Parts: sequence; structure tokens; C-alpha cells
Amino acid sequence: MSEVLGKEVDYMSKEYEVTINVLCYEPIYDKLIETIESILIQEDVNLQIVISDDGSSNNHFEELEQYFYEKKFFDYKLCAARQNIGTVKNLLNSIRNSDGKYLKCISPGDQLYGEKALRKWLDYIVSSQNRWSFCDIVCYHKGETGEIVDRVRRRPTYLMPYIKKNDLLSRINYLIFSDNANGASILGEKELFLEYMQEIDGIIKYSEDMIWRICMYDDVIPLYFDEVLVKYEWGTGVSTSRKKKWHKIISEEWKACSKIILHRQSKNWVQRILKCGIILENTFFMKIVKFIRKKYLKAIYLEQLYTVKEFP
Repeated sequence: MSEVLGKEVDYMSKEYEVTINVLCYEPIYDKLIETIESILIQEDVNLQIVISDDGSSNNHFEELEQYFYEKKFFDYKLCAARQNIGTVKNLLNSIRNSDGKYLKCISPGDQLYGEKALRKWLDYIVSSQNRWSFCDIVCYHKGETGEIVDRVRRRPTYLMPYIKKNDLLSRINYLIFSDNANGASILGEKELFLEYMQEIDGIIKYSEDMIWRICMYDDVIPLYFDEVLVKYEWGTGVSTSRKKKWHKIISEEWKACSKIILHRQSKNWVQRILKCGIILENTFFMKIVKFIRKKYLKAIYLEQLYTVKEFP
């Protein structure tokens, strides 16, 4: 169960291009505000903010209501779970309270990069008629001496199939070689999010990004946008945590997602190949193949993998 707060706005009569879903659990308030401010500065976009909290001891909703009032921004909802329910259910709750055609999920500490980030991204995905898209991100973390920008990262690291719009190689790269997009880099249709999140609900608890693996199997291919649009705080979320507990959980949920795919009907030879790759995923043969591929990419695409672009 959850409680939804917010100023009384006639959401049914408003047409939002995008809803920004801010997913929280025990958020640091200053980081949360940094994230929200990066959303509020977006230009030429009709947007909504939905902040969904996963049962935090302090969700800061009273401060947030005052903050939005002072900013004169009322297109928001605050959704509070009464207890910790996990990322998947928290995101589902947020999606069901979203009124935008597209969704962008983000966490406290992450930020949209630049005032035109959403406008450019939305124009690109709409004109291309794709259902979901990923962009470049810049990773950073805050050390003892302050903010440290790591590097611009492109995930997936091997982008040629997406640039050349080779759907077969894109799917093989994503599913068989596990070269996946970072969840912070994704923008997609609300209905697509909802359909696939409902499918993994009750099977996967934390790894919401697993839905994109299933999308790839179903031939729902993403659009790559070759721009840095998101600043991502590395090391604070589940996927980049160094704790063994989370590594184990992610590994188990990865296997659970693979089972979902393997139980799907194979409608063509491509899906049969993808299933074979998933079945062989943890075999010695595939580990050797992935090792050789990694070395090859490191040598051939060194510029792409590590330096890519200068970032201020």
C-alpha cells in the first residue's frame, strides 16, 4: 500500500510529454534536491515529477512540498510506500501514478545534464518512432576532496550495432554478451515500462533494469542517442555497489530474468539463437569467448571505451 501526496492538479486534462520518476530509499536530502533542480531547469518540456519512496525512515516529503511551493512548481506527486517493498514494486507504484507518455527514471544524486537534455532526447526518440532509447552518461563520485568526475561512459560499450541499426547484432550484444545499457541512461514509453515491469513483478525485487533484456529478446530494440544527457553517481546504487550481498542478489535476479526469457516461445531462428546463448552463458566456452571479445574491443575501440569525449 502507498500514499500519494501533491497539490490538487487536474492531471487528466494535462498532457505531459514525460514524467521523471525519482526513486528513493533513505535519500540524502541535499542529493535529492540536486537531482530535482536538474529536472526543473529543463527548457521547453511539459514534464511531471513523481517521487516514489520505498519506505524510508524519513522521506522528506514535508520539506519537498515546501520546496515545490517555493519554486511554484505543482506538477508533481509524492508516493510513499508504508514499508520497504523493493525497487521493482516501488517503480511500478511510480509508473501507475505517472501521466506522461514517456518516463525517465532517476535516483537522488543523479542529474540530467544541461537545460536542453530532455528536449533533445524527446525530439530524437519521437522522430525516430522508437519505444526506448539510451544515451551516454558521465560517471562521478564524491570523495573526501569533493566531487570527482570519472569519465564519460558508453554503455553498451560496443555501440557499432546500434549506430548502424543492425538489430541482430544489437540483440546478440545485449543478451549473449551481456553488454547492457545503464538504467540511468534510459528513456522509454510509459506503456512499455508498465508492460514489462508487471511481468517481472513478484519474480525480481531489485533489478528493474532486467526488463530491457526481455525487450531485446522480444525484438524491441533501443535507439542510441550519441550525447551525454545524464550525470550518474557511481557506487551508491544497487548495480554499482561493492558489497557482496548485492552482487549475489543481482546474480540471482539475472538468472531469474534468464528463466523468464527461456520460458518464452521462440517465434523465429533469432530467438532460438538468443536462447542458446543464454543457456551457454556460464559455460567455460562462453567465458573464453567473452574474454577474447573483451580484449579485442579494448584494443580496437580503446578511444570509444575509455576516453570518448572530453567532459567539463
